[in-house]
Amino acid sequence: MYLKKRWIKTLVLPILAALLLCGIWYRIFWINSCYPSPRIQTYGLHESIRIGGYTILFSDWKWTDGDENPVSGERTGIAELTFCKRTADESAVDLTCISFESGAWGSQF
Repeated sequence: MYLKKRWIKTLVLPILAALLLCGIWYRIFWINSCYPSPRIQTYGLHESIRIGGYTILFSDWKWTDGDENPVSGERTGIAELTFCKRTADESAVDLTCISFESGAWGSQF
C-alpha cells in the first residue's frame, strides 16, 4: 500500500501537473493569437490626431490641486483638446477607441 501511494506521488502527480501547465500555456497562446493586442499610437503635447473628418490637437496640459476640485480634494491632471472639423457633412467624432494615459505618474509635465 505504501509503494502504491509513493508511486502516485512520484510519477502520476508530476505528470498531471505538467499536463495542466501545458494546457494553460496552450490556452493563453490560443487566446493571444485569436485576439492580438491593438496598435498603440502615442502623441505628445502640441501634436494633432486625425480621426475621420476631424483633427484633434493636444493643446495644453496642467495640474490642479485639491482647492480647484473640492469634491474629491485630489490632485487632477487636465488635458485641453481642440477639435477641428475638416468636412462639411453631419458626422460626429467617434471617441470610443481613444484612451488617455500619463507616461510616468504625472511627472513628465
